[in-house]
This record gives sequence, C-alpha cells and structure tokens, in this order.
Amino acid sequence: MNDSQNFSQLQTDSMGPRNLTRLKWSSTIAVVGIPVLVQILGAAILFSPQYEFLSSGLFVFAFCVAALMVVTAGIFTITNRVFLRFLRTRRHLQEWEIKTQDDAFSFSYRTILKGIFAGFACVSLLGAMQAIGLADFYQFEFGQNISLNLPAIAAVVIMITYLILFLPTLYIAWTINPLEAE
Repeated sequence: MNDSQNFSQLQTDSMGPRNLTRLKWSSTIAVVGIPVLVQILGAAILFSPQYEFLSSGLFVFAFCVAALMVVTAGIFTITNRVFLRFLRTRRHLQEWEIKTQDDAFSFSYRTILKGIFAGFACVSLLGAMQAIGLADFYQFEFGQNISLNLPAIAAVVIMITYLILFLPTLYIAWTINPLEAE
C-alpha cells in the first residue's frame, strides 16, 4: 500500500464524533458561504454609489474576514480524511463506502440539477417578459435589457464548481454515523 492510499484510509479518529462534527460545520460553511459572499459582493458593488459604507475600509475588512473563514472551512474540508477517502475511485473503497459515495454523488447532482433548473426557469421567465415587452403587448420596467453578463456567469460557474466539489462531503458528513457510536 503506497503513502497516498495510507493517507486516505479512514481511521477511528477521522470517523469519530468530534471530527465529523467539525466536518459537518466546515462543509456547511464552505457550501453556503460562497453563494452568500458572491451575493454580498454583488450587492456592495451595485449599491456602493448610494451607500458609502459599502466601500469603506471597515466593510471591506469584514468582507475579507468572512471570505477568509469560508476559504479556511473549504481547506479544512478538502484536507479531511473523509473527503480524501470518498474522493477516490471505487476500486479502493469497501462496499459500504461505495454505497455512501453513490448516495452522496446522487444527492449532490440532484441538488445541483434542481438549482440549475430553477435558474433556467427564472431566466426563461425574464426572457419571456422581455419578449412580451418587445412585442408591445405590455411594458415591463427593467433597468436595462437582459443581456449576457460575463462576470455573473463566471460567478455562477465558480459556485457550481464549488458545489460539485463540496456537496458530496456535506451529505456524507451529515448522514454518516460516527464509529464510536456503532
């Protein structure tokens, strides 16, 4: 057994209640934190001309502290033995680990697919409203035309990538029983 396989082997302490509790909260902070930070940053950029506080040093410092907490939680999650073990290919896993991995991937892909579908429905509704406005049936008051927004698309791609990476671990951390409890 080489060092990389040995490093990712689950041990009693890595599956203990204390480590799983840390993993639960770090993966939750990592999954929820990125979309929240993106929304706060977008709102700060959008409303900073109206509210000077949003461009102050105190706000930027608080935002950086929050971003550091989210990144630290993500680093803890991806360096955790549970994350590293379930990231492996199936041939290195035991039967219960394969089932847990399958359940976690299934949960995360269903969740991401539902989110993408909801986003598609919202964009489609806005596009239909804009088409109705262009056809002069009814005028909707949009501040600007709905168009391709590359920074927003980049933020969405980053969030989806982050979710693909962390949702399986979030599911595993919240559903697996600690070894000491069994």
